[in-house]
Amino acid sequence: MPVSISSPRGRLPLVRAEKTRAEFRRILRPQGWVVAIWNFREMETPFAKAYEDILVKYGTDYMRVRDSYPKGHDVQNFLLGGEFLHHVLPNVQFLDWDGLAGRLRSGSYVPQEGHANFAPMMDALRELFRAHQEMAACEWSTPRTSTPGSCPVSGNNR
Repeated sequence: MPVSISSPRGRLPLVRAEKTRAEFRRILRPQGWVVAIWNFREMETPFAKAYEDILVKYGTDYMRVRDSYPKGHDVQNFLLGGEFLHHVLPNVQFLDWDGLAGRLRSGSYVPQEGHANFAPMMDALRELFRAHQEMAACEWSTPRTSTPGSCPVSGNNR
């Protein structure tokens, strides 16, 4: 049964654009929508800049992963001229030490326990937490960016 909205799980597979567009044409109704949602960290605060520095310095392949995230023009090109809307929804969290450490450790691009960079990374994170904590928590701001665009599908392409 065709659907009106499709939201790909995980990353929008822009590298296989033709196959992905064909799948959207298959499952979407004419004039259906593709909705892609990403969480991007706030990068303007002193805390965010220092956290980014930790990822760059200690991450195992953070730069490759960061640089692979699609940009707005990538998504618009993927949609082949379809309507492109962009919305930012604030998502502020207050993390205690365990929450912040858990968030860092959950990244696929950071060293795990036993790796030579793990202890120095965690030391740097603890210093960052101490410098920015208020009432035993740090503010973690990730504006949730929703970028829905109409799928490049017309009813005649089915």
